Amino acid sequence: MKGTAWLALVVLVAGCQGAQTARQRPAYKPPAVPAGSECYRISTSLAFEVGSLPQVVALTPVRASHPANQGAYRVLPDLDPDLPGGQMPFAEWFPTGETTIRLVWSNGFYGVSLDLQRVGHRLVGTGKTQSDAGEDARDFSVTGEPTSCPA
Repeated sequence: MKGTAWLALVVLVAGCQGAQTARQRPAYKPPAVPAGSECYRISTSLAFEVGSLPQVVALTPVRASHPANQGAYRVLPDLDPDLPGGQMPFAEWFPTGETTIRLVWSNGFYGVSLDLQRVGHRLVGTGKTQSDAGEDARDFSVTGEPTSCPA
């Protein structure tokens, strides 16, 4: 019994220290949009909860630091308020053809992907939600209008 009580105390203290560290972690703030980025105001045929799909995206010329797809570039913003620290692990874009690109926001369990074609200065295409929680994927149409990049 003494060993079990000691183990319970160690687990309790470690848990409290971990919770305290998580509370002290500052909220994630995306970096400034780098020069050379292309920014688009995104419109979809599917209503999203606030924060799940950005209204304005920046396709940066910066390679993704830990890409889910080889050769991917970073997309900003890369926020996910539901995750510890608030940063979406996979927020990236990559070319899929001469005039087509794919944008991905995913935390590895749920996310959104957009398959877009450049039509003049606009982006036009389709999107899809995905989830490992058994929710049905939803398809929707997407347009991206060029806009100035946020400071």
